Amino acid sequence: MHRFRILVPLLALLLIVPAVPQSDVKKSFNFFLGGKKIDDFGEDDTGANLDKQFDLGIEMSFGGHDWPVMIAVDILASKADDSFTYRYDYYYYPYGTYTYVYDADAEASTFEVDLGIRKTWEFVSNPVRPYIGMGVGLIRGDAEVNVDTPFGTFSGEDDDTGFGWWIGGGVYWKLGDKFNLGFNVRHSSAEVDFDELGVKGIDVGGTHAGLILGWGF
Repeated sequence: MHRFRILVPLLALLLIVPAVPQSDVKKSFNFFLGGKKIDDFGEDDTGANLDKQFDLGIEMSFGGHDWPVMIAVDILASKADDSFTYRYDYYYYPYGTYTYVYDADAEASTFEVDLGIRKTWEFVSNPVRPYIGMGVGLIRGDAEVNVDTPFGTFSGEDDDTGFGWWIGGGVYWKLGDKFNLGFNVRHSSAEVDFDELGVKGIDVGGTHAGLILGWGF
C-alpha cells in the first residue's frame, strides 16, 4: 500500500505531460542537497538527536511555454542516526527508586513525494530566476531503536505514510543557456503513527533548506 501511494503522483505526471506537444514542453530538473529539520524527532521527544537530517532530492517542473504555472513533481529523502543513553527509573517498594542506564542507538528517515504547481519568474537579460511552489505530498517516515541491556539487545521499528502539504521556493541563476545554480527553502507536513513504538501523531514533514544545481530547457 505504501508503494502504491508513492507512485500515484508519478502516474498522474505520466498522464498529464504527454498531452502537451513535445515541441511546446518546458522542463526543469534541479538536484537538491541540504538539510531537513523535523521538530518531532528532537531529543525531548525521542531521547536522540534525530531532528537535523541530511536531505537530498530532485525538483522537477513541466509545462507549456505559455502556461502561467508549471507542474511540480519533487522527490526528497532524509536520514539521521544517533547513539544515546537511555535511563529508566523503577520503584522498588519499599526500598525506593533504582535507575537503570542503558546504551541505545536510534535511526530515523523520511521519503517524500510532492505534487503541485510552481511559478518561476524570468527576466530579459537577467540570469536571476526566483520561484515559488505549493501542493500536496506523501511522506513516509521510518524509525528504529536498539537498546543494549544486560539481558540482551531489544529492538523496535516501524514505518507509516501520511498525506499532507508542502510550500516552498527559492532563487537560482542561469549559467549559460541551460544550467541552474541557487538555493531553496521549503516546508512540508504530514502526520504518521508509529504503533510498534507506541507513539502517534508524529509530523514527519519539516523545514528543508539547501543548494540546488540542475538544468532547464
